[in-house]
Amino acid sequence: MNDSESRQAAQFDLSSNMVVEAAAGTGKTSLLIARILSLTLAGDSGRGYPLESIAALTFTNKAAAEMKIRLAQQLHQIATLIRRPEEAQPATRKLLDSLKERFSLADQVIEERVSLALSQLERAPIETFHSFVARILRLYPLDAGLSPSFEIDQGRNFNRIFELEWEEWLDNELGSLMPRKEDWLQILK
Repeated sequence: MNDSESRQAAQFDLSSNMVVEAAAGTGKTSLLIARILSLTLAGDSGRGYPLESIAALTFTNKAAAEMKIRLAQQLHQIATLIRRPEEAQPATRKLLDSLKERFSLADQVIEERVSLALSQLERAPIETFHSFVARILRLYPLDAGLSPSFEIDQGRNFNRIFELEWEEWLDNELGSLMPRKEDWLQILK
């Protein structure tokens, strides 16, 4: 599959999960935004998925914020294109034409789904992996074996916890019992 075919599959093959690996500046965020739009506007056999049900995860807060901003811009551009086609950007027109053709969507349906997606944007799980996991842990602390009042350590206690764990590990590995004594004697030579 060539690059163009791979991008088309990542954008429009909504029945499969996709992993996209590429260098910086190759359009991963644009492709992800296009896939989110496909899922929101046409996913599930043309019925669309609520934006709140689509997780888009990244590593940094900056990347998550950029993704949300770019998604909002695309949604606004699609809404503009439907209301005032003469003001549309060519890339938005191409995207919308592809969605309409592939999923047989009418302008009114797209406009309703864009409006719904914009209303859900702030609640959509477009965030870092850490934020997403923290949200799940806050929703289901007992299932995760945590106290409902747990706190996520943002590094304040790391050194203290590390020291305690390190001392315990050293005592276990190099203390009087030394379960791997021969290995350590070999390593320490």
